[in-house]
Amino acid sequence: ILCFYPASAISFDSGEAVLSSVVPTGVNTSRVRLWRTVLPDVDGTDSQEQAERSNAAIRTFMAEDRAVIEGMQKGLAAGTGNHAPQHPWETTNWEFAQYLMRRLGIVLP
Repeated sequence: ILCFYPASAISFDSGEAVLSSVVPTGVNTSRVRLWRTVLPDVDGTDSQEQAERSNAAIRTFMAEDRAVIEGMQKGLAAGTGNHAPQHPWETTNWEFAQYLMRRLGIVLP
């Protein structure tokens, strides 16, 4: 599993990859997007059993992670923490990706 702060994780397994992105939208709410891709079976079809196992694993992961995310959201909403500028790595995933590309000398049109 590769995790990109603050809210994305990519999991690679034999024959499949899962990308999840969690975006807090309030103290008690968040938006979750999941992308899953699998290699077809030898006969060129997708395995329904594999899809069901993968979906169950994703749901279990999200249920375990929900309490942590909700706790972070409540802590952030409390307003009792230190206020300081964000480190470049704490900005959104898009800005972080742009930062990495600039550091690597990759220029997009």
